Amino acid sequence: MFLKHVIFAISAWCIGVGAITYYIYDSLPQGKIAYESLLRNHTRKDVKVQNCQYCNLRRGVSKQMLYTKDNNRLQWRLNSNNSNLIFSPNLSCDKLVERFEQATFTVQEQLMGDSQSNSAKQLVLQGTADSAFYSYQTNQLEACNVHLARHIITGYNWPNIALMHTPYMLGSTRKMFFSLTNQPHFKAEQLQSSLFKL
Repeated sequence: MFLKHVIFAISAWCIGVGAITYYIYDSLPQGKIAYESLLRNHTRKDVKVQNCQYCNLRRGVSKQMLYTKDNNRLQWRLNSNNSNLIFSPNLSCDKLVERFEQATFTVQEQLMGDSQSNSAKQLVLQGTADSAFYSYQTNQLEACNVHLARHIITGYNWPNIALMHTPYMLGSTRKMFFSLTNQPHFKAEQLQSSLFKL
C-alpha cells in the first residue's frame, strides 16, 4: 500500500512538472511576440520624461586644444573663472554642455615666415566673452558679448598676452561660434571691427 502511494505521488509530481514545463515553453514564444509587437507600436511621445539635469560647478577652468594647419602645430586655449558642466538625459539624445562665465580665449590662427629666421611671425586671435557654451556632442563653442583683438607677433612660441602690443584689429560681436572639429574656424554675428596700421 505504501509503495502504491509513493508511485502515485511520483507520477503526480512528474505530470505536474511536465504540464508546467509545457505551458511555460509553449507560451514563451507567444509572449515574446506580443512584447515585441508592443515595442514596435510604442512611440516615445507616450512616455512622460522628467526634466532633470545633473550639474557640476568647477572653478579655475582651462581648456586646451592642439590642431594642425599647413603642417604646423597650433593651439587654442580657453580660460574661465567658473564653469558649470550640465548633463541632461533625454530619450532622443543625451546632452552634455559646459557653460563658462567671464571666459578668455586665445587662438593661434596661422604661423608665417621661416622658423629659422627672424621673419617668424604668428597671427593670434585673443578675446573675452561674458559667457560661453560648449557642446560636447557638436564640438561647438558659442560665445556671447565678445570683444576681440587680432595680433601679429614675432616668433612661433605660445604668445604671452601681457606682452602683446597694439592689435591690428579690434572688434566686438553679439555672438561668436567656434567649430572645434579638425581645424578650428569661427563665424561672428553682427561683428563691428576697426583695423589699424601696423
